[in-house]
Amino acid sequence: GVLFMDMGTGKTRTAIELVWLRRKLISKCVWCCPVSLKETVKREILRHTSCREEDIHVFGSKTRETNIPRVGWHIVGLESLGRSARVFSALGRLIDGGTFLIVDESSYIKGHKAKRTRRLTRLGVRAPYRLILTGTPITQGIEALYAQMEFLSPRILGCPSWHSFRNMYAALPNDGERVERMGYIFLPRSATYPLFIHCRSTGQHRY
Repeated sequence: GVLFMDMGTGKTRTAIELVWLRRKLISKCVWCCPVSLKETVKREILRHTSCREEDIHVFGSKTRETNIPRVGWHIVGLESLGRSARVFSALGRLIDGGTFLIVDESSYIKGHKAKRTRRLTRLGVRAPYRLILTGTPITQGIEALYAQMEFLSPRILGCPSWHSFRNMYAALPNDGERVERMGYIFLPRSATYPLFIHCRSTGQHRY
């Protein structure tokens, strides 16, 4: 799922509600967010659910695959996932078929070649429920969407690879100037509506 919502409109609470509604179908939620937001996410979980402090594990410098507690919520720093083999290994042990995996501020995985992006995409395949949150899905051109959608499912954009996505939606002339071929993008303020992309050059669109 996707929550492209402006800052201050309740992305975090909406995501918590989605997880809480599915609590009987999952065994845990793994919430990946910027390190600076880890404690904020924890406070919001405590505020909007009946969970207690001991139900939430915030990844720290001592977290390893051998000592991960059995709790319902795990909060992980996105920066750590890209830099630390220890954190990646721990998540590899933790994420399974009963996991709801959230990427908060998903613009952090906009680079499709970045280690952080590749690791999260690999881990995401194991989780039956995946959700991304951000108020700025496109920060430096339409290419930023590819990695975020690829994390959710390659079928969303209908492109089997980055190259096919680039060829369909953007051109790179010889002088290096990027020319967008995208007709328009509809990024809803409410999670009720889908993401809609229309390609002017081919007439194709994706929901």
